[in-house]
Amino acid sequence: MKPSPNGAFPEATPIRDARPRIRGRFAGRVGRIRIQSQASVGTLELKLTDGTGSLTALFMGRREIPGVDCGSSLVIEGTPVVQERGLVLYNPAYELA
Repeated sequence: MKPSPNGAFPEATPIRDARPRIRGRFAGRVGRIRIQSQASVGTLELKLTDGTGSLTALFMGRREIPGVDCGSSLVIEGTPVVQERGLVLYNPAYELA
């Protein structure tokens, strides 16, 4: 998937417009990668930012996603939920952008 000339992904919702419990497609850059344990399962945590906001993607049972590093462009799709860290998507579908 290629960005439009202005750098935006026209089919993606700006992160600032993300709403809890409403499925969305979000594009941005990976700003932080962390591996942690949640409920004794290895979890990959990515912070995705797009210039309008940020959200967290948690991939349960994963320690890496080939091709995804800090600064990588990524498109994720899923249903955000509210947690103390803000909006979180669990195991979202993803595409390298």
